[in-house]
Amino acid sequence: MSIRTRLLLLVFAVWLPALAGFGLLARSTYLHETEAATQHIRDLARSSSFVVDSELDKRAAVAWTLGAARSLKEGDMHRFYEHAKRATEGTGNTVLVVDATRQVLNTRRPFGAPMPARGWLTDPPLVSGAPIVTDLLTSRVSGAPVITVLAPEPGVEAQRLNIGVAFGPEVIQHVMDMQKFPDGAVAAVLDGKLQTVARNKDPRKWLGTRAASATVAAAASGKLDRVFESSSREGAPTVAFM
Repeated sequence: MSIRTRLLLLVFAVWLPALAGFGLLARSTYLHETEAATQHIRDLARSSSFVVDSELDKRAAVAWTLGAARSLKEGDMHRFYEHAKRATEGTGNTVLVVDATRQVLNTRRPFGAPMPARGWLTDPPLVSGAPIVTDLLTSRVSGAPVITVLAPEPGVEAQRLNIGVAFGPEVIQHVMDMQKFPDGAVAAVLDGKLQTVARNKDPRKWLGTRAASATVAAAASGKLDRVFESSSREGAPTVAFM
């Protein structure tokens, strides 16, 4: 079961331009075209979401594996730091270890360097079950936008530390860039606060901004896996699916 399926912290929304001129069509044709367009939206969202899920699951697996490292169990943080740095070298991922209030280490900083407070707290502060995905945040170490997959130490009943794998939104943006969307379609990956993480049109312009008000309202009313009327950030009327 994927992280998205468990937690729905990443919401995928796809917009297609609303079809005009339906009044000129026979009702049967209108219904057929509407159903076909609706199914196409669902298929696009689900197939692309599956690829996004796989990127999150890869990082959850890294966090789980590192969490089981003997060096971490034995409290040898320097050895763990070196192990984590080697394990993620060249991947663009950053490994961090957090306690209930602060970062203990971060592979973007030299070992032993002062660490900042945590920028995002769960409730309770330490995860003890399935991995979770943070919203899009500004890293307190690099200052860049990041998403983190946070996992518990496996086999530990009373959690004292969590292991995170942080990465930039460009990872999700690459997934979007590889997808083949029809002309006129707008696709976006949104976080739990409905902030834009990636988008197939003008991603830099909209990164970190909140989704259109109609999409926010649809999410608040629980319209997941349902088609609803909305508008694109460019102001075009659309039908949408989350």
